[in-house]
Amino acid sequence: MKKTKFYLLGAMSVALLAFTACESSKPSAYQAVFAAFKAGVPYDPASPIAGGAKPGAAKGGGGDDAAAAAAGFVKDKLTAMDGGTIKKFNVVQGKFVMKGNTTSLKSRLATDGFSPIVAQDVQGMWRVVVGTFDDIESAVAEKKRFSEKYAPNWQDALLVHQQE
Repeated sequence: MKKTKFYLLGAMSVALLAFTACESSKPSAYQAVFAAFKAGVPYDPASPIAGGAKPGAAKGGGGDDAAAAAAGFVKDKLTAMDGGTIKKFNVVQGKFVMKGNTTSLKSRLATDGFSPIVAQDVQGMWRVVVGTFDDIESAVAEKKRFSEKYAPNWQDALLVHQQE
C-alpha cells in the first residue's frame, strides 16, 4: 500500500511539472508574423520578433528612399498576381496567408471605387494593394482617402515603397 501511494505521488509530481515547466520564451511563428504585420515591417524569420527594421526605416542616402522613409513608407517587394502593375509607391490594406482571403476584400474595394490589385510579398504573404503610384504625394493622398472612407474600421492601411 505504501509503494502504491509513493508511485501515485511521483506520477502526480511528474505530471504537474510537465504542465507547468514547458513555457517557451521564444514567440511562435504566428506571433512573429503578426508582430511584424502590426509594426508594418516585412517579416524576417532571422529576427527574433520580426522585421528587424523600424517602420519607414530606409537604408542608404537621399532621393526617393529618404522621402519615402520620411512619409512613413516601409520597404518591400510586391509582385502583382492578378495582371496588375505595381508601381513605386503603394497603399496596401490587408495581409493574408491564403490567397483566397483576398477575394472578398478586393471585390468590396472595387465596388467602392478603388482599383485593387492582389499581390504577393517576398515572404509569400498575400496583400491587397488599394492603389499604386509613381509619386509619394499621390500614395499618401490615397491612403488618407482610404482611411477617411473606412474610418474607424480600417485605419491600418500601409504605405509600401516598392523595392527592385
